[in-house]
Amino acid sequence: MSMARKPQNACELVRRVLQHPGGGLQALLKLVDGGENEWLELKAASFPEGGAFAEGSNEDDYRWNVAKAAIALANSVGGVVLLGVNDAGQPIGIDASDPKGKRGRKGAEAFRREVVWQEVLLPVRGWKTGRSGTIKLKRPRFLERLLSLEEIHCDGKTVLAIFVDSAPSDYGFVEVTKVADQDPSDDLIYARKRGAIGQVIDLPKDDLVVLDLHEQQRKQAVAEIGLTWERFVASGAIARPVEELVPAIQSYIAHLKDDFSSLEDVYVPLDVEQTKTGTQAAKRRTEHNPLRAETWLSAKSAVASANGGDDLIAVEDEVRRGLATELVSQERRALLIGEGGAGKSGCFAKLALDEARLWAPDRSWPLVVRLSEYSDIGLAGQFERVSGIKWQDLAPLVAEGRVTLYLDGLNECPDALYESCCVDLASLLREYPDARVRLCSRSSTAP
Repeated sequence: MSMARKPQNACELVRRVLQHPGGGLQALLKLVDGGENEWLELKAASFPEGGAFAEGSNEDDYRWNVAKAAIALANSVGGVVLLGVNDAGQPIGIDASDPKGKRGRKGAEAFRREVVWQEVLLPVRGWKTGRSGTIKLKRPRFLERLLSLEEIHCDGKTVLAIFVDSAPSDYGFVEVTKVADQDPSDDLIYARKRGAIGQVIDLPKDDLVVLDLHEQQRKQAVAEIGLTWERFVASGAIARPVEELVPAIQSYIAHLKDDFSSLEDVYVPLDVEQTKTGTQAAKRRTEHNPLRAETWLSAKSAVASANGGDDLIAVEDEVRRGLATELVSQERRALLIGEGGAGKSGCFAKLALDEARLWAPDRSWPLVVRLSEYSDIGLAGQFERVSGIKWQDLAPLVAEGRVTLYLDGLNECPDALYESCCVDLASLLREYPDARVRLCSRSSTAP
């Protein structure tokens, strides 16, 4: 069993813990004991609860409080600001950050663009705070390139993750200009204090000794990221021995045989052409596999490459023709794409039925999941629900390729959850390099 590489920085660590099939928001908060650290900041909201402003403050004071946290992370090791999680580490949702209800009226994307980006993180005219005067970014586009937003769902609440990459040392710091009343303007560099929970400091930009020390501390913190990842991986519950899972696997396989056995009488074999293209790295990232007929098999998925997994699905220079069932069964990972009614689901059912009939405790077994039923419990939760086996017990089998995952109908995934489903798929491929995964979708929505 090969192992996925460790995260190389704080932002990647946070993303992978949140996206990991065994991770999520609660797992991330557990990793930091429910509080904050050098790469994680909790913010309940960017607007005061109930509209009750503190004395002397205005809306921009609360917005600047969130933006300042992101800037300080960028000038340190990077990480994440979780908007919608209170100081006690409890997800409370992002409704309080949207007092005008823009997310409900215009959608999540409009809320992120028009409220979070334009008002909270990157206001064109800066933050005209009541308590600290006017604050402006010196290089707003620099900060913009270091930030990305993603909604996280947990316990019925929606939390906004503001991912922050660390500013490359060659490009300097994210600086702000601050004007208080009639005082001259000051250029300031905010950063996270090493070893202090949630504390932001002002770095003296002309003191080279302090700046050098800060850089050394930043490198030390980055070096510790791998150890944090190992702690997360090791924190998973201990899986039961495979022998204890045999009854549950037998029960699932028996139901699968009952469900699919009648399909044999109507199954029509599919002839396909399988093309694996690309020998150069650049070519692998950009070429789309041209295949004839209405059903075709691809050995590469843009879902994986878009999330840092360019080499997750191997590619070779060859063209093969034959039955879809034969070609798919020979691949550890495969993407089967065709028009509606082409027979993709039937092909998966036939493959799963054949594998189920050959199953023995020392062989792999099929797990068929319909992505039309994908929900906010994620892929791991769906695997549990379908198989009747807890994810902590399934995960080692998936990692070792002892389960073949048939993921049927990406195009049928609920629209509101399609992006989350793609992130889940990419994480599955990245974290479990030896997993046996077969995915099918319509041509019009092919990943």
